[in-house]
Amino acid sequence: MRAKRKNLAALAIALFFTMLAGCGTSSGDNPDEVNAEGEMKVSIEKQSNHQYKLIIENGTTKDETLTFGSSQNYDYSIKKPDGTIAYTYSADKSFLAVIKEEVIKAGEKLEFDLDITEALQYLEEGEYTIEAWVSANELAHKKVTIDFIYD
Repeated sequence: MRAKRKNLAALAIALFFTMLAGCGTSSGDNPDEVNAEGEMKVSIEKQSNHQYKLIIENGTTKDETLTFGSSQNYDYSIKKPDGTIAYTYSADKSFLAVIKEEVIKAGEKLEFDLDITEALQYLEEGEYTIEAWVSANELAHKKVTIDFIYD
């Protein structure tokens, strides 16, 4: 019994120092970080009727790695003028549970095509806003919007 307590205490101490050693260490490779060289920028552009591009631009002077927690690269919602969500891209989709990394070289872009045609069946004629975001852990909070009229 006494040996068990000693082993448990030694394990707890080792765990404490392991956690303590990890505190305050960071590689500084946060793509969302704004620095003197630039930043990671997310934007959306209309290409044609119901076709858009979600663009990630590496405005830094170094390569940046994005980590995706699934096979889903992006998501978007279509909102009514009052802010209620009329459609969410991922609501009726399944994605593989895989971790993947995508490297964007300094000064380069990564683009995803958004085709909202499948969403139109859920919309009435009117004004809407597309709110889109990249599914990468580092950029998921950077949402971009663009207005459109469905007629």
